[in-house]
Amino acid sequence: MSGLPNRSGHRRRPTRTALTAAFAVVAAGASVVAPSAAQAATTTLYASPTGNGTSCTSAAPCSLTQARSSVEAIDTNMTGDIVVQLAGGAYRLTSPLSLGSADSGTNGHTVRWQANNIYAASVPVGADSRQLYIDGAPEVIAQAGVTANGGTGTAAVHAVGAGKCLDDNNWSTTPGTQQQIWDCNGQSNQTFTHTASGQITLFSGSSQLCLDDYGWGTTNGTQAVVYTCTGQVNQQWNLNPDGTITNAFSGLCLDVSGGGTANGTLVQLWTCDGGGNQQWNLG
Repeated sequence: MSGLPNRSGHRRRPTRTALTAAFAVVAAGASVVAPSAAQAATTTLYASPTGNGTSCTSAAPCSLTQARSSVEAIDTNMTGDIVVQLAGGAYRLTSPLSLGSADSGTNGHTVRWQANNIYAASVPVGADSRQLYIDGAPEVIAQAGVTANGGTGTAAVHAVGAGKCLDDNNWSTTPGTQQQIWDCNGQSNQTFTHTASGQITLFSGSSQLCLDDYGWGTTNGTQAVVYTCTGQVNQQWNLNPDGTITNAFSGLCLDVSGGGTANGTLVQLWTCDGGGNQQWNLG
């Protein structure tokens, strides 16, 4: 009977030994893959055009300026890279977002601002495009509002959001003709002059007309027309760095009605809202 296995536990010792050995292997493996400095965790902050608060998480993104502040709060002694993930959309700021040395990486790590949906396209040599399209739809471009000679001069007035030009229908010289947008063609009914006195004139000599806040309107939907030049304030316009053109009297923005993009869409005055249909470029 002494040669038979002891049921009290002799069979369990090899099992314990095997478990101990297995644990040792796991421990040894863990020591091999321990994170190095190069594998340190990346901190990701999230920003969106409508973001607010200070969380900067995927569930509660923050604004661009808050994302910058959050980076500056943690980048003085970095142990891993920092990524600022930007959601799609238009980020409208009251001043440029400036990044300097305080926003840079430390200890060999980087701070990277990135976004999805980056598009590229081949453009023929010599092409002079004034419009950006994404998936076939026009988008607001950063050059809206950038004009030569401080915004004065003679050129087409480009409706950036529609990719068309401000147009006097059929070369009309009738005072009160509402303006529209049309495919840019470089002809005289699309050639406007923004003067040093703030007028936007069309044609010259006895045919000269001025862009006019019709009837001195101050309500949304007021027609933007050409009218006999009077020099009065309802015919004075401000070409602003943000791409808007505002009437000096009403303060309303020159606006492509309904955000339309079709030839013949009428131009009106509307409360400034930052939309692409209120973005213009003289030149």
